[in-house]
Amino acid sequence: MVAYSDQTAGIKQVNAECQHGKYLPVSGKKPIVWFIRVQPDRYELQQGEQANKWKSRLPLSEYCRVLSYRIHADRVRCLVGYLAVRLLTAKMTEIKPVDQPWSRTPYGKLSWGFNKAGQQQINLDSAEEEEDTLDPDDVKHSWHVNLSHSGDWIGVIGHIEPVGIDIEERGRISYDIAERWFHPAEAERIQQALDQQAALGDWWTLKESYVKWDGRGLSYGLNQFAILPQQQVHAVPLELQTRMDVEPFLWREAGCFKGDQLEQDERVKLQYGSIAANYSASICMSSNSPSPFVCMLTDEMLIEMWEEYMTQERGRL
Repeated sequence: MVAYSDQTAGIKQVNAECQHGKYLPVSGKKPIVWFIRVQPDRYELQQGEQANKWKSRLPLSEYCRVLSYRIHADRVRCLVGYLAVRLLTAKMTEIKPVDQPWSRTPYGKLSWGFNKAGQQQINLDSAEEEEDTLDPDDVKHSWHVNLSHSGDWIGVIGHIEPVGIDIEERGRISYDIAERWFHPAEAERIQQALDQQAALGDWWTLKESYVKWDGRGLSYGLNQFAILPQQQVHAVPLELQTRMDVEPFLWREAGCFKGDQLEQDERVKLQYGSIAANYSASICMSSNSPSPFVCMLTDEMLIEMWEEYMTQERGRL
C-alpha cells in the first residue's frame, strides 16, 4: 500500500501566489487539508515576548493544554495544530479565532459548537455545483475539523461533513501490533508486503482516520473492521498547492469493510498517500465528498497567514 511515487499522475499543482483564495479551494465543497512541516527549535513557549504572542493567539485552556506536554517538540506540534485549526476555521466561517466555540467530545475529538443536531447538511451530490462558493453562515452550522501530528508533520482537515485524518512517521509501529490489534485480513496483507514498514504506516493511518471520522477513536476497536485498498490501484485526482520543495506523491483510495462477510461501509471513502519520505498520511470522509484540496505548508507559512489575517482584522476595526 505504499503510495509514495515519483509519478505525477492525478496531481494538479497550483501556484500558491496565483490561486484564488490563497491556500483555500475555489469550491467550498472540497475537504481542505493542510499538511504543515514544523521546526520546533525555533519556538519559545515558556516566557518572553514570543511566548506572550502565542498565548494571545489561543484561549488560556488551549495554551495550558499545549504546556501540559512534557517534551518541547510535542508542545510545538500541539500549538501549531491549534493555530491551524482556528485559522482554517476563521477563513471558512468568518468567525474570529478567539470567538470560536471549540470543545472536545468524551472520546477527545474536537467538537464545533455551532453544529445543529439533525440539521440538513449542505448538498454535495450536484456535480453542477461542485465549484460553488459556500455561504460562510452555512458552513458555520455544518463544520467539522480533525487534527493529527507525528514527527515533523501536522495534518489538519476541515469540511462541511465529518472527517478524520492521521499522520504517522514510519518505523514506530511493529508488526506485533498489527498481528494483535488489526483485522486478520489486514495483518495478512501487511505480512506479505515488500516494504512492511511502509505498509504498517499506511494501514495504521487509514484505520486511525476511520475511527476519528466515526468519533469514537481507538475505543471503537481496531479489529472490528478491515481497511482494504481498491482492487485496481489508480491515482486519485488531487489538487495540490505548495511553495515548498516537496516530492510529488500519489493519492489512492481504500474502503472500509465489516462483518464476517467483509461488507463495505458505503458511508465513507478513504484516501492515503506518503506526504514525505518515511511519512504515511490518510483521510476519511463521506463517500459523496469531492477529492480534497491539499496544501503543503511550513510552520513559517502558517504564521505568515496568521499575521496577514490579524492585520486584515485590525483594518476592519
